[in-house]
Amino acid sequence: GIVDNHAYAILDVRALPDSGHRLVLVRDPWGLGTFNGQWRKHSEMWKIHPSAEKAVGYVPDEGTGCFWMSFEEIVQHMTTVHVCRVFPPDYHSLSVASEWSSSTAGGPPGPGSGWFRNPQFRLSVSRSCTVALSVLQYDPKIPGRAHSLVSCGLVVLKARKGSHCVRMWDSPEELIVSDTPPSPGREVSVSVRLTGETLYYVVPYTAVEGTMGGFMLRCYSPGMVELQRVAPPMVTQVRSQWVEHFAGGRRPNPTWLKNPQILMTSATCDVDCMMMLERELPRSGEG
Repeated sequence: GIVDNHAYAILDVRALPDSGHRLVLVRDPWGLGTFNGQWRKHSEMWKIHPSAEKAVGYVPDEGTGCFWMSFEEIVQHMTTVHVCRVFPPDYHSLSVASEWSSSTAGGPPGPGSGWFRNPQFRLSVSRSCTVALSVLQYDPKIPGRAHSLVSCGLVVLKARKGSHCVRMWDSPEELIVSDTPPSPGREVSVSVRLTGETLYYVVPYTAVEGTMGGFMLRCYSPGMVELQRVAPPMVTQVRSQWVEHFAGGRRPNPTWLKNPQILMTSATCDVDCMMMLERELPRSGEG
């Protein structure tokens, strides 16, 4: 019978011209067992429809791991179908290894989130075309890989016209070209139409901020494509507090100058930066 939580390969699909039955040739990768369904090797269905065997061309022996199933049986017993897309040999492909680390696992986009810390990649194509993007996590079943799959998503944004930002600091709706929500599977992918000579940013992210893991970003395009890794942001944290004479209130209050002030300079060049203020909540029992 069919084993729960087990993958099967689809080898062939046929429609019988006389009866209209739709059959699917399935194989168990383990090469064991069979399926006791309507179209098993010695089923009466082959006698009722004598032209069926000629139409399908092959009826595997029981115990070989291959067997025919009706489309209705596929729907009844299977929950998910994964389609492997095969790209033409003239397609251009690029792959970049990356990871969500303790400093780059920024989580999903949203107000006040650290989404901008996620790994980012600049993407451009020489001419307008449809590009396939994939975020593939490493197989945890391979010996020596001590990690678990994480739920992740993928967003593609168009750079603001005339801007030369180092990275995307937020994800406004008007700049989102494609947004694939987080999925618990090993891979998330999207096909998106891009305009030639236009700068885009590709940002893979995890469903939960702080979730770490490695991945491979892959890009397939019918035209020349350029994919660049954006350098991770330098993150500096400064702790301060409003106390007594250093709580000056808001502007235009004349005591505003008493608030804590922090000097920020760049010794080498102009910088593109994001500033966030996080307020620590009092601990339980404190005022």
